[in-house]
Amino acid sequence: YSAQVNRFYYDISHHRIVWKRLLLNSGVPIHSLPPTSRHSLPNLSGLDAERLLLRAISLEKNWSSLNTRVLNFWAFTSFYTVFSMATVPGGQYLIASVGTSVGDHYTDYSLVIYAMDHPLRRVHAIARTRTQTKAYHIKARYTTIRERRCIAITYVRRDWARRSDRKKLNHPVDVSLWSGDHEIDAPIPIKYECVALEVALDCLETLSDPRLVPGTPEWIAHAHAQPKPFRSLTIIRTRSQLMNPDIDELFGKPYLAVVKRPNSILFKNLEGGPSAILTCHVPDLPIGHLIFSIRLLPIDNAVLVVRRLDGYPDRLGRKTVLEMYHAIPTDAPTPEGGGREWTRRPFEWKEVENHDFIDCTISDHGIPTRFDDSALPEVYSAIDSMVPHPLTLFLRTGREADLHRLVVFPERRDVVPPPSPDKHKSAVSHARTYGAWHYRFHHIHGMMLAESGTGARGEPRAYRALPGSLRSIVYEVPKEDITDAPPVRAIGRHWCRYSQSLATAMPLFEGQAEHGVQDTQSTIAWVGLPRELDMGNVGCMLWDETIGRLFVAPKAIEEVYVLDFAKQPRLGESVVVLVVARDADRPCCLAGKTLQRESPISFQISPDPDKILAPPPAARPFCSVGPVLAFDAPNSDVDMQDA
Repeated sequence: YSAQVNRFYYDISHHRIVWKRLLLNSGVPIHSLPPTSRHSLPNLSGLDAERLLLRAISLEKNWSSLNTRVLNFWAFTSFYTVFSMATVPGGQYLIASVGTSVGDHYTDYSLVIYAMDHPLRRVHAIARTRTQTKAYHIKARYTTIRERRCIAITYVRRDWARRSDRKKLNHPVDVSLWSGDHEIDAPIPIKYECVALEVALDCLETLSDPRLVPGTPEWIAHAHAQPKPFRSLTIIRTRSQLMNPDIDELFGKPYLAVVKRPNSILFKNLEGGPSAILTCHVPDLPIGHLIFSIRLLPIDNAVLVVRRLDGYPDRLGRKTVLEMYHAIPTDAPTPEGGGREWTRRPFEWKEVENHDFIDCTISDHGIPTRFDDSALPEVYSAIDSMVPHPLTLFLRTGREADLHRLVVFPERRDVVPPPSPDKHKSAVSHARTYGAWHYRFHHIHGMMLAESGTGARGEPRAYRALPGSLRSIVYEVPKEDITDAPPVRAIGRHWCRYSQSLATAMPLFEGQAEHGVQDTQSTIAWVGLPRELDMGNVGCMLWDETIGRLFVAPKAIEEVYVLDFAKQPRLGESVVVLVVARDADRPCCLAGKTLQRESPISFQISPDPDKILAPPPAARPFCSVGPVLAFDAPNSDVDMQDA
């Protein structure tokens, strides 16, 4: 028996109009797209539309199954050692903190942007900028800055505080070797920098346009005609520890927030203006306080804070609390005294069940950018697409090494505020859709997700998590290994059908016994991993729940492994592309394989369903980056610069 395919129906199934019609009527949430007209509904190719729908349907089916599987495993050459990674919703671009290995140390620390899912080449590097020392705690988000669609990127790095130390070529104390998650008792003075950068999407789309094959003279000409991809927005310098930066749209503008340990948060409008420092209120009793993590909430113009308070007369002597504070806008009147520093009480406060928590990670809220020219506002075909996602928090204990989970649900407002008179159609629609919701602590679902135990070989095991609002990754590590990158013994998917929304979670709050509802460790299903994947040598991992993709970067190996939990159109490898010389802060092209759609029979329809309809990129004259302007620091310990 030989299976045959009708040529007509095969051709029709690849036509773009069929996939676009299915997108509009599918009833499944579609992941985010770059907010540019290149990804608008009229300009979507058949391959783009097919990938969107296939990913959405297959990921939901695979992830909710108890037999969750890795549907595709592949790798790409990073050409550097990768220390940490970040991505944007939809996974079109991967941002990596990298370095070049030289013996037992690293040099040439940089940020590299990789274009993912390229129709001609699966992955290739398109831009790079040097960071001087290792960048960590990377965060990236689509936004609009001065009416330009872009990716805003922020990261933290350490540096030597004295200029004489910074000038030494081979300093005996390497600040890049220390953990970014812990405060360091350094033998020499050091400083922290939080850097915010802007990368214009029109530049990235030119460098990743499949009509320009990377490495060809045409691609090089377009690349050199572009402005520098990276543009500096602001730099925050301080001797205090900075960590967990976040970027989001507050008060209709892009804002940066970063934790200044132990108990302060710095706010900065990325379009300019003075900064502000929020100091969280400290009760009289505690003798110590420490912020674990933060998350900006655009629908509340607020910041969620997870904090530990010490000094209580109980068994542990400490409490962990969830708090929400109003963010401080750029135009806020300066308090008496002249400094832009505020000490405020939270408008929402919730004490967490008392445990010896040592850190916390928070998922994203899933709210897209306000100004969106892509097809996303038109394909809101599922009601779930128009609701902010629950915030999933994973808290890890110290002594017992247990993993706890909290879920904060968005709730409907009693009174919906009117949208601002904005000219952009998507911004008005965004305000009406998401402005009807806010986050409150009325319904918080918490449980011990995983208790430390013993592995198959008698090795004590602990659990850690890569958070997602609806889909998360939980993994096992040796309990005694307290390093930032311990060997991974097992990986599992976490999914709870009662935590998808407040409506599905109501039986949990109304009484589990009465309704027979149980939310237990069965929400974790362990996943079989490919044999080629060495999880004992993991340097860092990144989880993109929007497309169901797990990135694994090994230590000291210039490769990144990719595990896809969603299906996508198959592309077959074809030819090899030459390496093009790269320069810091400029476009770059690295070697890789060319891909093309796998087709058992050739297409007979016209026009080509995979043809991109957006106008081809036009070379633009080079425009220099604006000068960096300094302004008075808000206090003696913090120094800022604006671009």
